[in-house]
Amino acid sequence: AQGCAYRFLATGLRDMGHRIEDLTNLTFFDDLPGLVRQIVGGAGIGFLSGALIAAELESGLLRSHRLEGLNHSRSRTLLIAPHVNDRALVANFAAAIFTELGAPVPPDLRS
Repeated sequence: AQGCAYRFLATGLRDMGHRIEDLTNLTFFDDLPGLVRQIVGGAGIGFLSGALIAAELESGLLRSHRLEGLNHSRSRTLLIAPHVNDRALVANFAAAIFTELGAPVPPDLRS
């Protein structure tokens, strides 16, 4: 099974009129340190969050490039276990996240 980076890239390429199958010699890694070592060593290119390689970018070991027309933003979902919802501190923190992002606070957040 492919991870979220694969699905994100496949969707982005499809939206641009391309197919991920057109990328030959595609390899998947679930070992982030190993992947970074491979890319730093020149064994290929990677498609992953810049936050995960911030140190390598800052040190100049890697350079980042943005593909014009590819959506580089990923939707995220706020997850809270049902048995934790009734904790006022967690509910207030979650509400603060919604408020900070300018989103309406879900009415069932505290239930």
